[in-house]
Amino acid sequence: MGSVFLAGDAAHVTPPKGAYGANTGIQDAHNLAWKLAAVLRDEANPDLLTTYEQERKPVAQFATNQSVLNLADGEGRVHPLIPAIGYLYQSDAIVSEENIEIRLDELRLDGVPGKRAPHVWCSYRGKRTSTIDLLGKNFVLFTGDKGKEWLIAASNVSLRLEIPIQAYQISAYGELADIDNNWNEAYGIRSEGVVLIRPDGFVAWRTNEQIENKAEMLAEVFQHILFHRKQTIG
Repeated sequence: MGSVFLAGDAAHVTPPKGAYGANTGIQDAHNLAWKLAAVLRDEANPDLLTTYEQERKPVAQFATNQSVLNLADGEGRVHPLIPAIGYLYQSDAIVSEENIEIRLDELRLDGVPGKRAPHVWCSYRGKRTSTIDLLGKNFVLFTGDKGKEWLIAASNVSLRLEIPIQAYQISAYGELADIDNNWNEAYGIRSEGVVLIRPDGFVAWRTNEQIENKAEMLAEVFQHILFHRKQTIG
C-alpha cells in the first residue's frame, strides 16, 4: 500500500472564526497537486512529496492558532490575510535565502523564495495582465530587460530535463511590458536578475548575481527543487 496524504479537515480541525479552515484546506490541495503531477509525469523524484508536510504543517498550525485567538478575543494577532496568503514556505523544494527577516506583523509579498509571487500589472500582447495570471500551469521564469540570456537558458533546460518552463522578459516595452515600472522593486530583482516560480505560484528561487553559465545554474536549481539530487545552491 502506498502513501496516503491527508488534506483539509482530515488533517486539521480549525475553529470557524476567520474562515481559515476552508482556506487552509484549499491551500493543502493547492500545494500537493503540482507535486503529485510532477512525480506522476516523472519530472520529479518521489521524495518531493515529503515537502508537503514540511511546508503545510507549520502553516496549518499557524492558521489554527490565529483562528483560536479570533474565537477567544474577536481578533487574531496578525494581519487577517497573512494566514491566507502571506505565509512563508521553508522546505527542500525552495532555494531559501539567508538572513531573511520573517515578519508576521505586516502583509508582505516581496519576491522572497517561499512566498507567493507578487502581483504586478503588465501589458501582455496588448492586454492588461497581472503577473499572477501567467502562473498556475508550469514553472515560470521572469527576467528583466537585460536578462535575455536567461530566456535561452530556460529553453535549453526545458529540453534537457523535459520540464515545461514558461519564460518571460519583463521590460518597459515588448511582449510583456512593465506598465507601472515597479516589477523590479516588487520582486526584488534587477534588470539582469531572474526569479523562478513554482506551478503553485510560490517563488522557488531568485538571484541578482552575474551567472556565467546560466543554463547550468538553472538546471542545478531544478535538480534541487525536484529532488534529482541533493545539494546546496549558492
